Amino acid sequence: MPFRATSLSHAGDYLRALAFAANGDAARWHVDLFANPLVVTALAAAVVGATPVAAAGWARLAAATRDRVPAVVAMRTAGLLVLALLFVASCVRMAAGTYNPFLYWRF
Repeated sequence: MPFRATSLSHAGDYLRALAFAANGDAARWHVDLFANPLVVTALAAAVVGATPVAAAGWARLAAATRDRVPAVVAMRTAGLLVLALLFVASCVRMAAGTYNPFLYWRF
């Protein structure tokens, strides 16, 4: 923040905005500017992943397939496959885009 501000008043405005004390223009910066399908999908996945919904689903599935060892192995393999596909898809999306979030990418 100190490196981005051009003056002391600009730094104060920046800090007020961080503390939600700035006067924003709701008509200019509405939610539709930021809520595209990718963001909404990521938020939905984050809510499911951050709550016990996913863990409860896995526990229920494990309880249903308790006596069948191959089903448990298949369930674990499917979970790892989904994670691997998500990782590859995120790498492809990051490589295809022009914006790269890594701080030291240019150095």
